[in-house]
Formats: sequence, structure tokens, C-alpha cells
Amino acid sequence: MDFMDKQKAKQSLMKALFIVSMQIIYVKLFGYKNILVGMIMGMGTVSFLMRDLTGNLVYRGITFLILNIILGIFSFLSPINMWIGFFINFLTIFLTTYVYMNDFRSPTSYIFLMSYIFMWAIPVSLKELPARLVALNFSIVPIILAQLIFNKHRFENDSKKIIEEIIIDINKQIDDITNNTFEISENLKINKKIRNLLVLISEKSSNKFQNSKYEMKQFNIAVYLDRINLIIGHVAKNKKDKKFKDEYLSDIKVQINNISLYNEDYSYIETINKNIDEFIKKYESISDKPIFISDSIHLLKVLKININNKEECKERNIYKIYKTVNVAHKFELIISMKENFNLNSLKMIYSLKLALSISLAMFLIQFLNIPYGRWIVITIYVIMQPYEEDTVIKAKKRLKGTFIGVILFFSIFSLIHDTIPKMIVLFIAFFYYFYFKEYDKKVMCMTTISLSSVSLVHYINIISIGRLMFIAIGVGFGLLINKYFLPYNITDSIEELKLKYKNNERKIQKELDKVLKGKGNLDKLIKLTLEESQIENKLIANNSRAKDEELEKIIYKHSIMMSDARFLLLRFYHEKYILDNV
Repeated sequence: MDFMDKQKAKQSLMKALFIVSMQIIYVKLFGYKNILVGMIMGMGTVSFLMRDLTGNLVYRGITFLILNIILGIFSFLSPINMWIGFFINFLTIFLTTYVYMNDFRSPTSYIFLMSYIFMWAIPVSLKELPARLVALNFSIVPIILAQLIFNKHRFENDSKKIIEEIIIDINKQIDDITNNTFEISENLKINKKIRNLLVLISEKSSNKFQNSKYEMKQFNIAVYLDRINLIIGHVAKNKKDKKFKDEYLSDIKVQINNISLYNEDYSYIETINKNIDEFIKKYESISDKPIFISDSIHLLKVLKININNKEECKERNIYKIYKTVNVAHKFELIISMKENFNLNSLKMIYSLKLALSISLAMFLIQFLNIPYGRWIVITIYVIMQPYEEDTVIKAKKRLKGTFIGVILFFSIFSLIHDTIPKMIVLFIAFFYYFYFKEYDKKVMCMTTISLSSVSLVHYINIISIGRLMFIAIGVGFGLLINKYFLPYNITDSIEELKLKYKNNERKIQKELDKVLKGKGNLDKLIKLTLEESQIENKLIANNSRAKDEELEKIIYKHSIMMSDARFLLLRFYHEKYILDNV
């Protein structure tokens, strides 16, 4: 394996072993009709590890459990009557996609709907239905256990790592200003990392910050670093004499390292206090201070207030803040759904396209009695992407990967007739599926995996030839829907995100005004500021493809405004409540 990345190969090996084990367990416990359900849900366990769900694991577990039961029952009912089944399939796919569709990451619904398609394609009798439902709900156990084992400390480790990277970059930026080699791109790079940190916090803290002390601490640090980065950007442009600027930058580096100490643990409080006091004493007495000096002093005062709160005092004060500031329930799912219930919304358009294309394909397959027509449905589901451009790209790669996969399948299984070697081939195919990055190579492996799994109970030659033909039909059908039914591209996404960006900014300003008057919703305000970072990240990612230079300037300008809003929130948070209890 010298030509391989050893760490990646090891991870791929463990994932492949887990998936094959899941298939064997499902065959033994629930029969061959549920082998593909076991495979898909096993892949779901691995896929969900890319996200930290530990912040609300009980809630996730319950919702996954309920979703599995609903999908299991509906997949049983829909094949009974194709006319009624069309509406069942349409509503099931639409609602599942719409509820779980997210502009900022891959939707949670992907694995569950793939499982639904396989359950629809391999129906069970009423007598077999309880076993299928148990098989579905059994899959929740490894998802939860995997999160507890592998992601328990993920947020803590990832957030600390990003913070340390930001601190290193800010220190380098200071050195570059001192050496007259500073470029604005450095400031923007740091700004992006701070935004990534805020997105990480947002994804972790689905619950209220009232119950998320560590996330609140990391949010505080993100705001401090955001503010310092903004101040340093102003210093770089300031015309003050160089000697004074260099002295200030040298002193502020010490304070930045204070944040690094604070990021580690609470054992450095005395050192941090001493450093802050020395800075404030030195610069507070200066008359006619530049704005960046005044901002720095105030920032450090707020930092000092924060770090000197004892843990037992923090719980009392945080509770008081939330009680006083009138915190309502966390964002309602219904509110988000209402906001996106229009034909300009990606959530709405993608859900409709997916629901129509898949339910219509399912209906035609039943109406025409096409054997193994599930490959048409699976192909449509996989190639249908939120953006029109991505669907075309994925369709081409899927055709290529499937063709190679079918040839590979014929080559291997024409020589193999025993079930045990097939499981070994499955293991190898899964290993390379997880190891490869390229989509066409992944499709090649998945074609071999899917056909191998089905070939355990069906004649392989017919399936192989049929799969290649059905893939082509599915690609053509998917491309037609994608092109002519509610087309949505990167440019449309940017326009929608820009509108969300502006609306979110108005909501932040409105809620901030309320909070400063003691009438607002602090939890909502924090969530809005974090959502702003998510929108910025997605805008920048999409704009890297659209190449709109004007948009980059708008984002940078708005990010400065949001920095002001977040810091104002932090000042209010500490001055109005915590300062009175220190």
C-alpha cells in the first residue's frame, strides 16, 4: 500500500468492514429482502459521522426513528395500488426532502430516501412488515453509538484547532504589518476562518445557548478574534507614526496569546488578567486616542469580565440573562418551511423536482411492469442535484462509472459462483468506494456493490445488462426534468442567498434593538448571527464558480457590519448582567 494514503486506507478498511458486517447481520436477522436496507443504513452511519450530531443526539435519534417507521409503512403501502402509490410517493419524497433540505450542507434525507427507494423496489408482505420495521429501527443504534464513540469530543477538538490557526494567522498578519509586507488578502483569509468557526458552532448548538456553555465560550472567542482582526485591519490602514503602531501591535500580540491561553483552559486566569491590566493601564491614559486603541481597551475589558466568571456563577448568570431577556422556544421548523414555501426557493424547487421525477418514474415502472426498474429510480435520485449544472456533470460521470462497473461485475462474477467469495468482493468494492474521491470511480464501485448484493438472490446476467440500460433511461429522464421543470442554477442560488442575506441582516438589527431594550430574544439573536455566517460561506462557495467580484466586496462590507453587531451583543451580554455579579 505504499502508493496509498495509509491513514485513508485504514479508515476505508474499517468502513468497509463495518458495512459488510451490517449486511451479514441484516441477512441473518431480517432476511435477504432487507440486505440492501442494511447496506444503505450502514452507509448512513458512516456518512453521518461527517457531521457532529452529539449536540442534540436524543432528538436526532427520536426523529430518525419516527422517520424510519413512516418511510417503512409508506413504502409498504405505495406498491399496493400504483395510482394511490403515486400520491403517497410524491408526498413522502417531497415532505422528507423539504423538511431536511439545507442550503448549507448535504441533506440528511439522502440516506433515508435511498432506503425508501430500495424498500419500495423490494416490497414485503404484511406478515414480513414487522421484521422490516424492526430492521429499520435497528439501524438507529449504530448511528447513535458511532456518534458517541467517534464524535463525542469532535467539536471541542475542531473548534480549538481552528482558533489556534486563526491566532497564528493573526500574529503573522501583525508581523507583516510591522515589516511592511501586509496584504488585505491575509485579513480576508482570517475572516473566512472565523466564519468557518461560527458555522461550526452553529451546527453544533442546535439547542439553546442557555444549555451550551462550551459553545457559548467558543462563540465569545470567535467574536473576540473577529473584532481583533477588524481592528488590525484598521491599524494597517492608519496613518499614525510607524513607531507607535509597531509598539501597539507588539502589545496586542500578547493579548492575542491571552485568547490562546483562554482557549486551552481556565488555569491561566492570573496571567491573562495581569497582561490585560498592563495593556489597559498603558493605553487608557493616552489623550486623543485613535479609535482602534479605544476599541482594543473595551474589547479587553469585556474579555476580562468573561474569563473571571467562575463556573458556578456562570450558570446562575446565564440563566438570569435568558430569563430576563425573554427567550422563546428555539426556531420553529414551521417558520423556516413557511419562509421557503415559494418557487424562488431552492428548498421548494429541489423538493418538487425530486418528488415529481421519482414518483412519476415509480408510477411508470409499475404501470409498464418493468423488472428491476429500481435502477431507473436510483439513477434519477442520485443525479438530480440542487443546481442544474451539477446534474449534467453527475449524469456524465454516472454513465461512465456504471459502464465500467458492469464490465467489472461480469469479469468477476462470471468466475465466482459461491456466496462467501462474493462477500469478499463486496468488502473490496466497499474499501475502494470509500477510498476513491472521484465520483465516476465511486459509481463504478457502487455498481459492483449493488449488483453483487442483488446477485445473492437473483440471476446476475439479466440484472447486469438491464442495469446498464436502466441507468441510461434514468439519466435521460433526470436530465429532461432538470432542464425543463423549474430549472435552478448557481446564479439563481446566489440571488436567493443575497435576498436571505439582506433579510437576515434586517432581522438581526431588529432583534438587536429589542435585546438592548431588554425585550428581545437573545437565543434568536445569536442564532441569526450564526446563520449569517452560514449564508456568507455558501455565497462565497457559489461565487467561486460564478466569479462575481462585486459580490465579494458586498460580503466583506457586510461581514464588518456583522462584526459590529456581534461585538455589541457581547458587550450587552457582559455589561448588563455579568458585570453586576462578578
